[in-house]
Amino acid sequence: MKARSRYFNNPVSGTFKHTEVGLIPSDWLCSKLGSIAGTITTGKLDANAMRHDGDYPFFTCARKVYRIDTFAFDADALLVSGNGNVGYIHHYTGKFNAYQRTYVLKDFSVETIYLKQQLERGIQDRICTEVNAGNMPYILKGTLSGMSISVPPTLAEQQAIAEALSDAGALIEGLEKLIAKKRLIKQGAMQELLTGKHRLPGVEGKWEIRRLGKITFLRKNRVDPSRSCSHEFCVELEHIGQGTGRLNGFTSTSAESSIKTIFKCGDVLFGKLRAYLRKYWATDRSGICSTEIWAFVAYDDLLSSKFLFQILTTDNFIDVASTAYGTHMPRSDWNVVQNFEVQLPQIAEQEAITSILSDMDADVTALEAKLSKARQIKQGMMQELLTGRIRLV
Repeated sequence: MKARSRYFNNPVSGTFKHTEVGLIPSDWLCSKLGSIAGTITTGKLDANAMRHDGDYPFFTCARKVYRIDTFAFDADALLVSGNGNVGYIHHYTGKFNAYQRTYVLKDFSVETIYLKQQLERGIQDRICTEVNAGNMPYILKGTLSGMSISVPPTLAEQQAIAEALSDAGALIEGLEKLIAKKRLIKQGAMQELLTGKHRLPGVEGKWEIRRLGKITFLRKNRVDPSRSCSHEFCVELEHIGQGTGRLNGFTSTSAESSIKTIFKCGDVLFGKLRAYLRKYWATDRSGICSTEIWAFVAYDDLLSSKFLFQILTTDNFIDVASTAYGTHMPRSDWNVVQNFEVQLPQIAEQEAITSILSDMDADVTALEAKLSKARQIKQGMMQELLTGRIRLV
């Protein structure tokens, strides 16, 4: 990473002092945000003020920037979400308007991007504290103005830190955009390949339309942990990634555990509680799972389990599975889902299609691993640079 080349091992100053934000170099200042930002105010408008083709940016508590016909501010500003995406910060220079619960900070006595990075770190620490205490995170004006910020003594050092962290952020943003693009490409490929709109070279045979309940079944075998020995591999809904198709963990059962469903290696698990959360996993081992998870089994002579997995990830299937019963805890209805129509090629073509889609999934997974590493590196850089533990040349 470009920014890492600016590090050297020892701090410029060997002496540190205790402050409200912890240890910082003795030549750094610790000031309240209210004294660093000459103005801390909010917008005056509600969300209905936005206009699709407006001339000016309209900042709300969302990450997306909307448009509006009028402007109330013309400044180099940081815009902080007071609720919703609590603590999310936009930086904008120019004419804009803001939502009534979005804080507008301007007239800074320090480098703007440096302040944004310090503010992001401080707000996220506060949110974590609130969540760990069981509270809903929120940001009040007094919270912002009373927040302590550590500041290097020179504008040059502030700019150097801001540039280094911005380089790291640019790498992360680039990877995020690339992953989003790859996912869109895969969605397009699924639409073409899983419907027969595009046939692979060398494949033949007519596709059939089959109902899902005629080519799959749900496992009904149950186990009661209170009456049997402990099971070391138990999958609950929280262990399945949302929209990723990956398993993020598992647990073991105890005598207090509820009844579970037995699944086998090769089954496809699908979370029937709030199906719109897109919790699915192609199993690579046997185990047990929550009864809020369906264990799909493909009839081998008709359907490849890998092809089944791809079907269960499509928007069309999610829409049908989201036709649920229950208001507060909506669950998918098998009587509806079993009638979902699937366009089905021969097994050989199914396997060829899933090979292509699986390669696309693997590509995204590799990029996500790089993204995770880049985020860890940036987090480490922030911890070192924003506290003065490492000084830039």
